[in-house]
Amino acid sequence: MSEQQDDPIRALIKEKKNRSKVGQIREQLPAIQEAHAAGVSLERIVEALQKMGIDVTYSYLKTMLYRIRKKEAGAHQKVIPVGANPLPTNEKQKIDGSTSTKEDMITQIEQENLTPKQRREKIANLFINETKISPRIQRILEKKNESSSN
Repeated sequence: MSEQQDDPIRALIKEKKNRSKVGQIREQLPAIQEAHAAGVSLERIVEALQKMGIDVTYSYLKTMLYRIRKKEAGAHQKVIPVGANPLPTNEKQKIDGSTSTKEDMITQIEQENLTPKQRREKIANLFINETKISPRIQRILEKKNESSSN
């Protein structure tokens, strides 16, 4: 009896006209990626998809490919923004002579009487790595400061 119930469901899978555009694009994704990697333009791929009965435009296909790739990348890796501190938030940092976690510092910042912009900037600074200046540039800056003070 379960095989009889599965047959109509499997029939829906094979029936293309009731499937979403995204589902149809996902089904053709390996061929689309292979053609695109071989140098076929997205415009020509759109024409081929339209001949297959998949009603898509260039911009729609481009957007769907972006979303599919983004979803696949998100499932495999966590993206860390450039300049962000990749250390866990519970790592202890020494600030003002005391050792506390970033979560504690965020809580403390949120309790301060700051504008929303000041609060965001202060929290962001907790996660941004300080860039180190090369010793040569540091000497040049020191010489410049000395000459300007004289």
